[in-house]
Amino acid sequence: MHRDSVLAYLGADEDKAYIEEALADRHLVGEIREGGIKAAIDDVVGWSMVPEFLILDITGEEDPVNLLHEFVEKAAEGETNLIVLGDRDGVDLYRSLRQIGVAEYLVKPVSAKTLSEVLATIVRERQDLGFDIDPDRLIVVTGTRGGCGTSTVASALAYAIAERHKKKTLLLDLDLEGGVQHLQFNVDPTMGLIDMFENPNRIDSLFLERTLSRPYQNLGLLSSHSPMANVKVNPKAVQDVIVKSYRGFEYVIVDLPARSIVEKEISLSACMVVVVTPPTLVGVRDAAQMFNFINRHGFMRDSFLVVNKVGELKQGVIRESEFHKRIEKEVFGIPYDPKTVVQSFIRSEPILNMKGASVKAFQKIADRLPTSGVVVQKSVLGRMFGGR
Repeated sequence: MHRDSVLAYLGADEDKAYIEEALADRHLVGEIREGGIKAAIDDVVGWSMVPEFLILDITGEEDPVNLLHEFVEKAAEGETNLIVLGDRDGVDLYRSLRQIGVAEYLVKPVSAKTLSEVLATIVRERQDLGFDIDPDRLIVVTGTRGGCGTSTVASALAYAIAERHKKKTLLLDLDLEGGVQHLQFNVDPTMGLIDMFENPNRIDSLFLERTLSRPYQNLGLLSSHSPMANVKVNPKAVQDVIVKSYRGFEYVIVDLPARSIVEKEISLSACMVVVVTPPTLVGVRDAAQMFNFINRHGFMRDSFLVVNKVGELKQGVIRESEFHKRIEKEVFGIPYDPKTVVQSFIRSEPILNMKGASVKAFQKIADRLPTSGVVVQKSVLGRMFGGR
């Protein structure tokens, strides 16, 4: 079971001991900071993700409700479970805090046992609600075989959603041994990514925040390169990373290697599956097998085929119309354009910003993405506290 993260802002040092005891009792990882709610207001503008649990101390504050409103106005998008500590008792204050989404208000002095029980109750409620992957926010790009251009397509679509459609997007490169997305965006490989997938107990939103790269304002990236690492990816760990990332991102794009061990689970959890294949007879066969699989397992959401490198071969080429006839899916063709693709890679420039024969094809595919009107708009308080 993964360990959830807790971030606490306390007004008094004497509260630290019982909070640490409660976190240890619930096997939660946490960080404790000084300064209470006002320190949290100062810090929150620098956050890009919020923790699963947030503890704020309003002791001594004359207008704590307005301070909470100010905190939320400045906070990054995402849902959290907010526990408030204070020195004032009263039904009116409790009702006001609950109305704006506070999970629990505890009047000091608070014991470790009481806080532990509150955390346990919230965890049980979360489990009952089922914190699974949200299909409307997950897009999978996968290939029928290595070398067909899956990563190029995935990076183009992730950039389009993040910077063209202005949606906060995480690109997750699951080719852990030979991933190239960090090279495409000219950032360092993600340190600790392999360890995170092999040890799911390390996954929490604070760890993700420190691990991911941000090549663009709205684009986060997790991409590793560890040849000969013989990585054994735990499918549950991949799910945890995706779910945790929703706290800071509206969409997750998964660059999924062909025949990945997690291919079935992740593909069937997405709102859209984009399959990339070469324009060959083998490409037709493999694409047909992949679509047969997802259809056979009840996948009723959106999927389409990208036939890449059209024109590279002079013989044995299958026309796009033949792909459509055999697979009965929408088909997009990308012309063979090695100069543009190579220059994009060398310059670490998104292919959508280049000039070349393939750029219009990539743009046409980007326009097909579900990035307009899909994410339900919430109020400021609703997006922070998840309507609790």
